[in-house]
Amino acid sequence: MKRDPLRIEVCRDADDLARHAAQSFVSVAGMSLGSRGRLDVALAGGDAARRMYDVLAEDHMAFQIVWPAVHVYWSDELCVPRDGGRGGDGDRQQAQALLAKVGVPDGNIHTLRGDQAALRGVRFDLIVLDALDSLTPDGASPAPEIIQSARFVMVLASGEAVAPAAQRMLGAEGDDNARAQAFRPANGQLLWLLDAEAASLLPLPEAQAGTGEAPGPLPDISV
Repeated sequence: MKRDPLRIEVCRDADDLARHAAQSFVSVAGMSLGSRGRLDVALAGGDAARRMYDVLAEDHMAFQIVWPAVHVYWSDELCVPRDGGRGGDGDRQQAQALLAKVGVPDGNIHTLRGDQAALRGVRFDLIVLDALDSLTPDGASPAPEIIQSARFVMVLASGEAVAPAAQRMLGAEGDDNARAQAFRPANGQLLWLLDAEAASLLPLPEAQAGTGEAPGPLPDISV
């Protein structure tokens, strides 16, 4: 049976979401580093992503990743701004603090400055998106071709403000067309992590609510 490339997990609160996101980050990193010897990742700003970086910076998490083999891009530079929008995920300070602590070489941190040609040949192992920045009316939408080629996309949805957007993207239960709009890569995997407030408008069964346990095994990611 073919695995569903879309997985939705509902966590108890923002801190629980951050722990699950960090654990998923470590799992994807382990698969990519083990199979290819490097991790190409696009990091987001936003409160949900910043909480994840705090967890990743903890020694017991940071030691699980070979950080000198990690190549970092910024999710906001992969996004197409909406008319009048912010055009990106904004605050990178927490992510930059993580990268400095764990020793990612400066040469592995890529700033595009509008030069999309620099992405030629890059297939992202992981793209992290903060739903509050990516889905709200003044946010930005990821460039479709970049999402389509990614191996894994993780959308972090935290807080009541993002609930209507989450409902719009995920609320049509059983509607494959609506679910397909949720940043799904063509040949990769998509994980939505929501806290209880962000998922409050979704018709999810109670059994899908987070329990505080570690997330289940991630699907295999083709390389």
